[in-house]
Amino acid sequence: MIALALLDSAAAWIALLLFNHASIYVPLVAPMMELNLTVLLGLISDLSWERIEKIAFAGRWKNMFPRMLFVNYSTSQRRTRSR
Repeated sequence: MIALALLDSAAAWIALLLFNHASIYVPLVAPMMELNLTVLLGLISDLSWERIEKIAFAGRWKNMFPRMLFVNYSTSQRRTRSR
């Protein structure tokens, strides 16, 4: 987010310099709005999917991990006892 703010500031500064010194008008509002909204949408969707995956898989792993641990422990105990 800091990099995006720096990019916005730099683009506005360059557009202002071009307008003042070279008399060139650079339309900046629409491209910067599009960039900012795209980054914001990507951030929101990524965080949402992470949260959905965390909620969906939390119950499965919480119930599955002790069983996996018990199965591995019991099979390793059988191997050591038989020797």
